[in-house]
Amino acid sequence: EIIRAAKKLSREKGIEIVYISDRLFKPMGIRTLRKMSPGQWLFLFANAEFVMTNSYHGMVFSCIFEKKFIPFYLKTNVQVNSRIKDFLNQYGISNLVCSNTQNRCECEYDVGCVQALIEKERLKSEEFLSVMVNSY
Repeated sequence: EIIRAAKKLSREKGIEIVYISDRLFKPMGIRTLRKMSPGQWLFLFANAEFVMTNSYHGMVFSCIFEKKFIPFYLKTNVQVNSRIKDFLNQYGISNLVCSNTQNRCECEYDVGCVQALIEKERLKSEEFLSVMVNSY
């Protein structure tokens, strides 16, 4: 589903697809990258024009780097979907999930609003860590 949607977007926008996966499956006509270091992985997200992902971390870094993105739910390992759903709901962007049943893919969201909420959460995390470190 995600590869089909990526190919359609690639044709419409004239952009290259970069598929990051350590699986043996390599889709035809798509540049596939395996065994990425964390730095290489982050570089791709930071420099992407557009992101389609079924990865929680891919979705989070898409938001951090202010990228247009479409999240997909996993058909297997559905426990991961709860983190994706919670994140999307927390930041008010649950409408972004691509669904074949509804035949739609939305990627527009209020980047400024999401960034403000992320910053608020970051400050809460820093405060929590500071309290924990200084209490010992």
